[in-house]
Amino acid sequence: MSEWSGRLDGDAVWSGEVLVSGDVVVPRGARLRVEAGTRVSFASRPKWSCAVFRAAPEGYPIEASEREACDLVVLGRLEAAGTPNAPILMGGGGVPWGGILFLERAAGVLRHCVIGVKTEYALQTFDDSSLVLEDCRLGEAQVGIAARGLSCVRVSGGCVRATRCGAVACEGSRMVLDHLQIEDSPQGVCAEDWALVRVAGSRFASNRDFAVSARGHSWARLDGCGFERSGEPALGREQARIDVR
Repeated sequence: MSEWSGRLDGDAVWSGEVLVSGDVVVPRGARLRVEAGTRVSFASRPKWSCAVFRAAPEGYPIEASEREACDLVVLGRLEAAGTPNAPILMGGGGVPWGGILFLERAAGVLRHCVIGVKTEYALQTFDDSSLVLEDCRLGEAQVGIAARGLSCVRVSGGCVRATRCGAVACEGSRMVLDHLQIEDSPQGVCAEDWALVRVAGSRFASNRDFAVSARGHSWARLDGCGFERSGEPALGREQARIDVR
């Protein structure tokens, strides 16, 4: 088992059994590649942690990281390329960790990953960052995916389940969800504060409060989605727009 903590000196590759014993920072210009079949586990308390701040619309910085848990902070690029027969497993088992943060125009591509984050956010994007998810499964966190600060998220396939809210886009961010399943989450997808969300061919199940909500000048478009045992399928308010087709 290899152990990782701190700021990477350059490009790095994770494979086999990996223990993240403290915050790991992928700096601008560096790439972290996680190979198929890798199992990434996290220490219950970090032996090294850093404070990560992001710009807020209110004009003051807000801390985005979890000081009492291990964070994976990406300022460069993260590539996690699992396969259907050899997925990448990150977290789970009831051990809390801080999730994955993308800041300062970072980029991430995650394929066939199973991510269990017993904390507030599983994946967060800020500051014009971009994230692509393909056939990934997220769970345990309060929020599965959060896009803020003009970032862009594209999800194809996969599942988000057992969260408080499946996905949130706000602060002018864009989110495309294609054939995603959001299950056992009281709130499915939220679009807020000038965000643009498009949901196509997706399935919502057991979303007690609503499947999709839009408010604050945001726009949500739903094409060919299915709703089972949910509250309001589409809830628009506060000068928002929702199109259902």
